[in-house]
Amino acid sequence: WPQRNAWTPQRSIGIVARLAHEKGLDRAIEAMALLKVRGAKATLHIWGTGPERQKLVDGIEEKDLGDRVFLEGFTGNVREAMLSCDIFAFPSRYGEGTAIALIEAMATGLPCVVFDTPALAEVVLDQETGYVVEDGNIEAYADVLEKLLKDPDLAHRLGKAGRKRMETHFSLDHLLDQLQNFLLSLGEKESEEKK
Repeated sequence: WPQRNAWTPQRSIGIVARLAHEKGLDRAIEAMALLKVRGAKATLHIWGTGPERQKLVDGIEEKDLGDRVFLEGFTGNVREAMLSCDIFAFPSRYGEGTAIALIEAMATGLPCVVFDTPALAEVVLDQETGYVVEDGNIEAYADVLEKLLKDPDLAHRLGKAGRKRMETHFSLDHLLDQLQNFLLSLGEKESEEKK
């Protein structure tokens, strides 16, 4: 995965997700409404398709965010989409599994902002590779987005740490090593049971 080498802030937040209730995209739109009230100049780009599209369009219109929140539709090039952003937001609700898009964002060197749901909080280390916000606390979510938008050096530092974490914990080599160790332990357990 290519990563951002030179940090040139575009004041852009990105999300790659299915447009479904569990992905919490309405929560990201609420956070953008707060950022607008605060005068923060930023855009939110959401790549994906799904059943909640019309609800999201209605929410964008209701909050008068047509010039700030863009539903980009399906993308066949996730890397290019992520490279066009400064921050990766993943506002999923409850029970979301580890998101591949989150790991891809870390591979790109983007700081990630997630709500405190079990699998996501295991991937993103709070204040080390991004921010983990109390689940459902939209104001706190907007706070950390604003903090990252105002401090590109912090965003870059967290993004670099996220890239390093992805390489050491979520790379294919690492996952294959874990699988091999697991299979070996099963073989050892089976041998002991036969004794």
